[in-house]
Amino acid sequence: MINSSIEDDLLRYIDKIYNEGLFNKNNERVNAEDIFCRLFKLIYNWSDLKNLNYSEPNSAGIDIYSEQKGIAIQITTIQSSELDKIEKTVEKILRHHATKKIKGVICFFVKDKRAIKNLNEESLSKKFGKKIKIRTSLDLIGDINRFSTPAKRKRIEEIVKQELSPEFNGLSNLNSFKPFDKVITSTEYITPENAIYFSEFEKNKIKEIALLFNKNKTKEYSILGNPCSGKSTFTKAIVRNLIPYYKTYTLDLSNPDLNHSRRDLMMELNQLSFYHSIVILENVHDNVNLFKELRQKIVLFEWIKGIYISRYYNSFREEDKNSILNVFKDIYQFRYNPDFEFEQKVSGIIDNRIRHLKKEYPDFTWYKGDFKTILKNTDSNLLKLNIALETWISSNKKGKNLKLDQVNNDNIYSYFFDAHKLNEFNTELLFLYSYLFSHDISFLRVKGKNEEFTKLKEKGIILNYTTSDYYYFPHKDYASLIHLTLTKEKDLETTYLIELLINYLDKHKTESELNITEIVIKLYASAQFEIVKALLNEAKVLELISIKFDSNIRNYEVFELQKIFFHSFDILNNKNQSAYYNLFIKYYSKSKLELYLSKDYSVYSNLLQIANQLNKELGGIIKTLRPNEQANTNSITELTMRISKKKATPETVNRILNSFHFPEWLSMIEKLPTLSRITNSLSELNTSPLSKKLLLGIIRNLNIQKLVKKGNSLKTVQIGKSIRELEKIDIALGTNIAKKLLDQLSLNINTSNTNLSDFSKSLSDLSSIAPDLVNLELKKSFGNGTFHKLLEKEQSLSNISARLLELNTTIDSEKEIFHEIINQFFISTSFKKLLNSEQNINSLLIFYELVKKNEIGITQISQNDILYITKEQILKIDFDITILSNPKVLNIQELKEKVKNEISAELLNKVIYGSKFTVIESLFLVLTRVDKEKTVNALNMSDLNIFCNSMCHNELNISQSTEVLNKTKNKTFVNDNLNSNLFCSNLLDKYLTIQRADQYQYGRLNFGDYLKAFDYSLKIDFKIAIKHFENDFLKKLKISNNKNLTISSLFQSLRRIEQLTDSKYNKEIRAFLKLYKAKFLTGIKNENLAKTTSGLVELSKCDLKDFADELLYDSKNVVLNKIRQLNGDKILNAKIFPDIEKIAIGKAKILLTEIKTSR
Repeated sequence: MINSSIEDDLLRYIDKIYNEGLFNKNNERVNAEDIFCRLFKLIYNWSDLKNLNYSEPNSAGIDIYSEQKGIAIQITTIQSSELDKIEKTVEKILRHHATKKIKGVICFFVKDKRAIKNLNEESLSKKFGKKIKIRTSLDLIGDINRFSTPAKRKRIEEIVKQELSPEFNGLSNLNSFKPFDKVITSTEYITPENAIYFSEFEKNKIKEIALLFNKNKTKEYSILGNPCSGKSTFTKAIVRNLIPYYKTYTLDLSNPDLNHSRRDLMMELNQLSFYHSIVILENVHDNVNLFKELRQKIVLFEWIKGIYISRYYNSFREEDKNSILNVFKDIYQFRYNPDFEFEQKVSGIIDNRIRHLKKEYPDFTWYKGDFKTILKNTDSNLLKLNIALETWISSNKKGKNLKLDQVNNDNIYSYFFDAHKLNEFNTELLFLYSYLFSHDISFLRVKGKNEEFTKLKEKGIILNYTTSDYYYFPHKDYASLIHLTLTKEKDLETTYLIELLINYLDKHKTESELNITEIVIKLYASAQFEIVKALLNEAKVLELISIKFDSNIRNYEVFELQKIFFHSFDILNNKNQSAYYNLFIKYYSKSKLELYLSKDYSVYSNLLQIANQLNKELGGIIKTLRPNEQANTNSITELTMRISKKKATPETVNRILNSFHFPEWLSMIEKLPTLSRITNSLSELNTSPLSKKLLLGIIRNLNIQKLVKKGNSLKTVQIGKSIRELEKIDIALGTNIAKKLLDQLSLNINTSNTNLSDFSKSLSDLSSIAPDLVNLELKKSFGNGTFHKLLEKEQSLSNISARLLELNTTIDSEKEIFHEIINQFFISTSFKKLLNSEQNINSLLIFYELVKKNEIGITQISQNDILYITKEQILKIDFDITILSNPKVLNIQELKEKVKNEISAELLNKVIYGSKFTVIESLFLVLTRVDKEKTVNALNMSDLNIFCNSMCHNELNISQSTEVLNKTKNKTFVNDNLNSNLFCSNLLDKYLTIQRADQYQYGRLNFGDYLKAFDYSLKIDFKIAIKHFENDFLKKLKISNNKNLTISSLFQSLRRIEQLTDSKYNKEIRAFLKLYKAKFLTGIKNENLAKTTSGLVELSKCDLKDFADELLYDSKNVVLNKIRQLNGDKILNAKIFPDIEKIAIGKAKILLTEIKTSR
């Protein structure tokens, strides 16, 4: 939904009516009239207003009618002859609807126009004897603002958005989000309404928070507190103080079913966004990742506000996840004070209960006793407090006459046991299940206990998730209380619990059923050390964990399990010690970079200590480089260079990355002798997505002081280059090392002892990260004459041109002084001497163009003078054939004439002889613009053998040469009578004959280049291309080991071949695509997303578009993950999203829905 005003929405809809001609389509016209009907009804309170298209189709003159008010409305899109339209409409209405008691007619013009304002309603009313009103959409908008109360305006806003948006489906289909006032919660052991207590501070806070929402002062608020501290009750009080027009919906994030319905959740939020809504997200601590996704969506919607309820902690957190408080760091918060506010709340609840008890049961004595003792007995927990109160009430009704502080744990547990009739249930099941869920572990049915299990479920003690076979308790604290009660009442011990756990594990065969890692890690996180250590010694647990390691174990699970293994090592038997150790070694052998955490080396050091205990060598898992790669493994710079090579495959990069563990990588980087070499290697790691994790770890652990020390001896230009490389890394990773380093190296920035090139480059490198420092250095250099001296010292005219352009781009606030110094330099004797002595015609041409374009503030007089001198110098120099390839020749008419006179077949033969064929591109760019006809004739008379030898140059492959030949053919085509088509065809035939005869080189040609060559050859001469390529092309399509298949260029070539041959090879190409589908999917996983979509777009342009759709669908998870990684990047809206819209024509359209939902 687009966030905008009523005005914007209506005007946008009016544009749509005209742009799409909706009133010319019957269904669309009726729908539009419905929308205006509802608006009139809302704005003017004409409750019986109706669209006559339904009751009286083709009703003459009337579209909308109110019988009670006697008002007939005609809606029109006409934009000319308005008066004639009005008169004919009224005449029709009066003629055809005489039986209707029409008191007035409204002619509603959808689009506003000045001519309409000049029409006289009064004279029209007199003429027809009826009240005539002329209204436009702008009048409608004015009436909305004039007649509507704030609440009514909000309702109109909602209706307008709902009516005008095709995305609106209503709230009836909401499944996960529930109306807050309709949520059914068990009242058992919850504080009764008459006992709820809020301190004065809390009451004020409730009003304050509600006012923030009511006054639109905040969009979000978070309520944080300990378990059972009253967070939900507090939130309910806030909702009661909100303005009634808010629709309030809630979602409990502790429900794991939500993880399987993320897309549905986003779609439901989209529906809520059409209303002024409050969304309450409960138990955020249980699903922080989902909360972040939902919140990201909520902040995009103008009308949705959020209230988030959470504990201070999560019982099970992944290693990299932020703490709960950090999650809410930029959101307004209310936190319960566990020492003061909570105690006051407990005291208030008790006092309220006692007050009502004295009224209800005046014959009994109700004393609370020592408050601190009550807090201790109830563990500062509202659930347990309410059970204690019920225990106390029940006891006193029986005549025990107890004070509340006398109700201790024994009393509470006994009462809870009896009141809840726990004795009626299977102790074994209830004891086990309550233990598991009290530690946030969902559970499965124990086989062979169906009857007992069903009873627990029927009584509502346990519930089941709709999307899995797992079960849970209504509340973790409820499960914990049951477990503690059974422990006390049944005198159950830990040994019995261990026995039940082991039996539970034995009843299930697979790891995927039990999720053993979750059980072990969560129990360990809850300090259940004795039980965890006992489980690790069980053969079944070892078997299940081994299965997990062989399937889909995640990094953080490995880290947590290794930490548990390390702390449990001494109590494990020797066999299990070795077995667990081998699991970790096997994992790290493939993923050595996982041997470190982002901030410390505890994983690695723990593993090293275990290896020492077992008398094993850890180093054996490190080396995996191939023999031909091991010669220079001591050179970190060579390793990083290999990673950054364009042709480096993912397999090669992974092999290099995992050849050392993290401390070794960090050490090798830090031992490089200079800052420049360090940043060069880091920059190379920044080129591959696969090496980004290693790079992030290195950046976080680099010692800034050591870097400063290694940068102190560098020149300013070297410092600037290093800072620029680090800045690129910061942008890619979200780090800040460049700024930190520059802050400490800024004293080393000195441009006085340098040359013009280094001066310009260093300031350009630093300009984006330290503009103030650059401006200061420029001001100093301009003021003390340093810059002018650098110009005078420079002896290269081409370098002066390049550096002045570079500085002109860099300089922001000192431009006038910069231009002034340039003008002074250009009129100086030293510069004129340099200009008059310059013999390099290309340098002179570059400078001439610089002065002619005058982007550097040269005065008019100086410009004319310099152009004249430069031109004279150019014309003095003897003709050099190298200028034939320089487009800057075209700036000087006299030179163009010289070139024109030289154009001939002999000249072309001379230039091409011994040169790479690529020189022809720039050559013909100049020659065809000087004299196209003469150039074409010269080419047709040229020596075919010389051109063919140039195409066969050993530094060019077949695709490069055929591409240049195709461009040449196109560039030299004037018309059907004047072109080089025959010459290019003969040249292609001769060249391909020679190439195919060289079986060694021809056989080495990779498939991608082969396809490009076929593509370009088809464009040059279809028959010759088919003659040389067809048989080999069909053979290559069947080969299963083609390498270096880059999706973007490969699919572009296949698309062109498909189109150029009119789908002649469609069947064979489809078989090839199917054969390589798995490799394409792997390529999509490792390739830049923009390149992937470019390639798929190519396929979608031809008869292979269904395969493009299929590939996109099959890689949807990878694509969506990459989109999330690019969140905020401009390339998403500029390229990737539009590309996906072109590709997704079938089942891949689901990606469009996912993208739309997540945006």
